[in-house]
Parts: sequence; C-alpha cells; structure tokens
Amino acid sequence: MEKDLLPQINEQLGRWNRVALVLRVTHVSLALMGIVGPLIVASFADLLTVYTRILSFSAAVAVAVFSGFEIGRRATSFREAWKLLNVARLEYEQGIIDGKALIQAYREGEKTIGQLKSEPFGKEPNVG
Repeated sequence: MEKDLLPQINEQLGRWNRVALVLRVTHVSLALMGIVGPLIVASFADLLTVYTRILSFSAAVAVAVFSGFEIGRRATSFREAWKLLNVARLEYEQGIIDGKALIQAYREGEKTIGQLKSEPFGKEPNVG
C-alpha cells in the first residue's frame, strides 16, 4: 500500500510547484505592469492616444488584481507547502519517516495553502 504513495506525492509536488511558479510569474508581471504602465503614460501624456488610454486602464486593472487577490501571498503558500512535502518525501525515501507521517505532511501542506484570507484587499474579518 505504501509503495503507491510516492507516485501520488510526486504528482502533487509537481502540481504545487507549477501553481507556485505560475502565481509568482503572474505576481511579478502584474507588479511590473502596475509600475511601468503609469510611467509610460506619464511620459507620453501629451500624446494621449487610444494606446495610452488602454495602457493606463490596464495598469489600473493590474494594480487592482495584484493587491486584491494577494497573488504573491498565494504563491508563497504553495511554495511553502511544496517545501514541506518535499522534505517529507525525502525523509520517507530514506526511511526516516513512514507513510503515515508522509500523509500527515501532505495534510499540513494543504493547510498551509488553505490558510489564505478570503477577505478582499487584505481586510481582516471581524471576529467577536
């Protein structure tokens, strides 16, 4: 039964790695768009064409998405979960931990990913 664990764990590690990478690239891209876009618009304000208006709007959307969805934090959570499970996988392969501990590490990784706030724009929910 435990021999079936490694392929599943490796598959999950691959998924978490891909999601972390895509989110980080998206995070950096949105940040650059939010910074560079307004600089270009400001530099060419006298040439207010359709393109500068589109760029200005796109930059505003990028900043809203960047801050509203906390993409950087989400990327970090996936990377932290990946690191946790990857170490457990290595320990499992070396016989340091058993299958039960490996499954627990997977559970902890899922918790790490799931601990994100669902409130928009970083607002803390009122509890109590």
